Amino acid sequence: MCNSYVGQKVWFGLSLLFLANCGRESKSAPTAADAIKAKPATAATATSTVEVATQTTTTVTTTVPVDTIAPALSSSGVLVSAVSTTGVTLTWIAATDTVTPDSDLVYLVYKSTSSLTTQADWQGASKASQVGAPTTALTTVDIQSLDPNTTYYFMVMVSDQAGNITLYDVATAATAILDLTPPVPGNSGILAFSSTTTTGFTVTWTAAADEVTSAANLAYEVFASTTQSEVATLSAIDAANLSTQGSVPAGGASLAVVGLTPNITYYVNVVVSDAAGNRGVYTKAANTTLQTPDTTAPVVDPILAGILFSSVGTTSVTVRGRLSAVTDDRTIQANLQFQLYSSTSNNIDTVAHTLANGTPVGSVTTNGIELAVADLAPNTTYYFNVLVQDQAGNQSAYTMTSQATSGLMYMFAQGSTRTGDLRNGTANGRLGADAFCATKKAASYSSLHCNYTHAFLSVTNSDYIGNFPTQYGTGNGKFPTSIPIANTSDVSIAANWSDLISSTVGPCSTGSFCNGGGVVGLQTILGGSTTVFWTGTLSGGAFASAYNCTGWTGSASGQGGYYDSTSEDEESGGRTPPVPSRFLAGFAGASCTGMSADLLCLCW
Repeated sequence: MCNSYVGQKVWFGLSLLFLANCGRESKSAPTAADAIKAKPATAATATSTVEVATQTTTTVTTTVPVDTIAPALSSSGVLVSAVSTTGVTLTWIAATDTVTPDSDLVYLVYKSTSSLTTQADWQGASKASQVGAPTTALTTVDIQSLDPNTTYYFMVMVSDQAGNITLYDVATAATAILDLTPPVPGNSGILAFSSTTTTGFTVTWTAAADEVTSAANLAYEVFASTTQSEVATLSAIDAANLSTQGSVPAGGASLAVVGLTPNITYYVNVVVSDAAGNRGVYTKAANTTLQTPDTTAPVVDPILAGILFSSVGTTSVTVRGRLSAVTDDRTIQANLQFQLYSSTSNNIDTVAHTLANGTPVGSVTTNGIELAVADLAPNTTYYFNVLVQDQAGNQSAYTMTSQATSGLMYMFAQGSTRTGDLRNGTANGRLGADAFCATKKAASYSSLHCNYTHAFLSVTNSDYIGNFPTQYGTGNGKFPTSIPIANTSDVSIAANWSDLISSTVGPCSTGSFCNGGGVVGLQTILGGSTTVFWTGTLSGGAFASAYNCTGWTGSASGQGGYYDSTSEDEESGGRTPPVPSRFLAGFAGASCTGMSADLLCLCW
């Protein structure tokens, strides 16, 4: 339909309406570009003639208004985003218009490397260039193919259908520098570790440097692997497709790595990236997580854990505990520690009992136990155990084992000469003689390791020196026949019981043992008060029934022995070579009440 009605004629008489032409000729509609470049229109005047079928003709002139109001902007700002080395994105809020529908408003974008102000400058081809074609309903545009490291100015224009134009604010953006160089790791790429636990640790690095991106904007990723080749280089990290160990804030210099497995060596590396996506890599480093607390004691094989003994002597024994009897889940055998303990009681069978009751012997070793234990008591049962300890301090015990020293039997003189009355209180005979010896032992030789004390005396035909081995003691207290006999200073008198009662005893005058017997110096080492002692015994330890006082209390003659080598013709001054039998049966016929002699004692 035409905007104005020109030449409308109405013939009232004929009721006919003739429509005149709207214009002299028809023209095509302008393009959006033409609309933006067109000047604002002025008010147009249209004339229409109405002819009425009367005798009078009337001409009517009407005026049609033209759109002169430019589109309105709720916000004139243009947002710049996604700035890269070669592109930016512009975003704005759509305009509105009073005549043209908003969807028909046309937008045109220009770019320039100069700061322009007027519409004419922006639309001048010499100063700015158009970005894309005029487009309706446009609120964002992505502009590419820009030069790196260049400042650009952008203009957005909006036009309605009448050609009215509104300019948005000039937007400015500087494209990024073209960065192809990766960051350089700080401190030669060396990584450090701290706060190591059973399941993690903190890795620390020195900040990298980049020629374009600031240190605060560098990004870091931490990678860890149990295979060192997977983190050796940047390409290896990419090929292994490893996951990062956590989020590192931009410009960060450390990361707490968690969720790891105890007692495992991890190989770690750090990748640094700049804003252009260039990446550099640090130098791989290794760190081992801590073990979980070791609360498991070493395992002692019950079959191999028996303690062995050798070189058993009277005051020493060699003790051995096998190293091979022990294994541990954490500590290698070479680092296990062994300590030998001893006790004279059966009370060191467990770790707790050993620590509470045992006495450490020697020092701690790392190769099992093989130790010569000295300064033991003769003829004494000792209990031994070994405690083995791992590096965490957990302890286990071997199997407690006992061993008795071969011991010594001690001989000493009772010290007070007796005239045959060997009673002690109301007792007499054996009880009295033994009591005299026990009193002497307690008073003068309390340090001797003896459990039993008896007089070296034959009392009756059922209690005589020769049958001591069967007469006294049972079990561990049984009279010993194989151990040496010594004086109270451990000077040997006889090699064993048989040697003692055969009279092949005592040191010779030179201090060495004598083959075939001899009693020279026996009194000196036994401490006798006289040259003779009571025995009531014949050669070889047999009971001298004809030559002892009844119960050692009567007045009959008694059987004695000599300490030295004096022969029977002593009274006439004659001397003969030592006679072995003189040790036990030196003479007979003396009066029990008339002869003064020593009482000898044995203890074991």
